[in-house]
Amino acid sequence: MQATVIAEMSGDGSGRVQLRHQPFASAEKLRDIVADTYRQLKQRHVDIQRKMSLYLANRDTEFILFKPMKVHLLT
Repeated sequence: MQATVIAEMSGDGSGRVQLRHQPFASAEKLRDIVADTYRQLKQRHVDIQRKMSLYLANRDTEFILFKPMKVHLLT
């Protein structure tokens, strides 16, 4: 995944900056970022669950926390 660095935001001259007019906030860019994140979550869900089990002592708690991701993202 490629990170975007924002060096400068363009304003309207009055010092006000509107996010919707910035090139990094375009619908196409946001769609690409969301699609890439969704794809990575689907690919790495097993690793995520394995890492969760390292920090959680209770298997039931792990199931409860992981269930929304499993139901909404992996179906």
